Amino acid sequence: MNYAVKVGAAPRIVNPSVAPGMKGSTMSRKTLCRLHRCAGLAIATATLAACAPTIVNNGFMIDEDAVQQIQPGQQTREQVAQILGTPSSVAAFDDQTWLYIHRRTSQYAFLDPQILDQNVIAITFDRNSGTVSGVRRLTLADGQAIEPVERITPSPGKELTVLDQFLGNIGRFNNANQNRAQR
Repeated sequence: MNYAVKVGAAPRIVNPSVAPGMKGSTMSRKTLCRLHRCAGLAIATATLAACAPTIVNNGFMIDEDAVQQIQPGQQTREQVAQILGTPSSVAAFDDQTWLYIHRRTSQYAFLDPQILDQNVIAITFDRNSGTVSGVRRLTLADGQAIEPVERITPSPGKELTVLDQFLGNIGRFNNANQNRAQR
């Protein structure tokens, strides 16, 4: 418990649990107000810092100098792999195209991440000679939005409700003694 005691010109807060004569037994009202302000400021700063977005870099970190080394007609697959490393992906319908993909996203707490930046280096190889035939740079603006099909693929067989399954089994169960007698 604290008691306010007027000592001299400035009021002081006295803590009776501290023995008289010990340092720290009194604290001025100004010091207490400053302490409260600092604590409030620290809490507000921590709260705002917790709301900062999380920035995540995924995939191939593009090294501009290394990409500039790749010239059409000069490097083979092995040489490209030595310069840039293995690709992030190979094109789905054409194994002659290597894709190096980098994406930077931002996410606030539990919300869905938002794509800030995306770069794709597409290196195409000549099917006959195996050398680089083209180097393309694609960004997020080059992407195309797709709408997934929401149909459900039907499975073969008859779809029965729970009631159909239950009623369909009535009469199918025979007594074990009847089965032995029929044999």
